[in-house]
Amino acid sequence: VIQCDSAESQGTRFEDLVIQNAVGGGFRCEGSSPTIFGCIFRMNNNSGEGGGLTLYGHSHIKDCLFEDNIAASAGGLYIAGGSEAIIERCIIRRNQISSGSTSQVGGADISGGVTVVDTKICENQYREISDLWIDGGGNEITDLCGCIGDINYDNMVNGTDLGVLFALWGSSNPIGDLDQDGEVRASDLGVLLIAWGPCQ
Repeated sequence: VIQCDSAESQGTRFEDLVIQNAVGGGFRCEGSSPTIFGCIFRMNNNSGEGGGLTLYGHSHIKDCLFEDNIAASAGGLYIAGGSEAIIERCIIRRNQISSGSTSQVGGADISGGVTVVDTKICENQYREISDLWIDGGGNEITDLCGCIGDINYDNMVNGTDLGVLFALWGSSNPIGDLDQDGEVRASDLGVLLIAWGPCQ
């Protein structure tokens, strides 16, 4: 578990990390607001809140993937009230709740001044996202994530997805990193072309 609790500011950066299989949650920030870019939070487990990330602060979270995490509440990530954080261009998918309570949020349990921009949230258990957040535009919240290569979740792999992939070329953005190797490049183009056509 990564802990950030010494009043770190957004000048403290965590970039391109894979945080995986942690017990007690993947990343916990309390009274700190680090910048979190291009990180993958996968298969972390927390008996409390926030399987991938728990935040009490004002972080900018960008180009991150929250996938297959589990917690008693907020399987993907939990951001406390009063936190003026930004979630931008992230994917939050297939996170789960261990408590069995259908009122819990499996994806992103956020409140207060948290702004969500250009983020895809899908296939999380029970509820995708909590009720109190600021919609910065460009978000997609769906019950199903579609198939691999379907970057815009329209159940087709086509020229629209290809255009998005090329726009992200060379970056670590998980939206275009289809093979999850940390970079959008030719191998991702290969994945997309193999999946071309309607989702099966």
